[in-house]
Amino acid sequence: MARKLLSAGLDWIQFSFDGITKHFYERQRIGANFEQTLINIMSFQLLNIASFYKRCEVRVASTLAESYNIESVLTTRFWDGKIPLVPVTKHDWGGRIDSPQQTNKPCRHLWKQIAFSSTGKVGYCCVDGNFSASLPTIYDKDIQYI
Repeated sequence: MARKLLSAGLDWIQFSFDGITKHFYERQRIGANFEQTLINIMSFQLLNIASFYKRCEVRVASTLAESYNIESVLTTRFWDGKIPLVPVTKHDWGGRIDSPQQTNKPCRHLWKQIAFSSTGKVGYCCVDGNFSASLPTIYDKDIQYI
């Protein structure tokens, strides 16, 4: 998948990786495998650096439960110097969680970015964790087509 993504000429890619301990990560991302996801992110970055494709900016987004806790500190220290860390604030996950901050505004990212899962499923929105859109996978069609 990494080669396919890099050959598409992405300007940037952002991986969601909540926290940096196995316990915290797998509690946040039910069904995800901490070690495999971490290996995938680091392998993508190494291929990105070593490949002949156009260099892609790689970032890691991490949603942390509180603004300052030990997980937050460990996460920041781990990614420092490896891949830029993008802290993500809490949100209502597409209206699936009641939130006093919910604004029901249209997504500003819809026309500028694409969301896809580790299995290649494509979604219209990065908060659609179920990838419910009926779009081709990145294995079925080139990203430019999708």
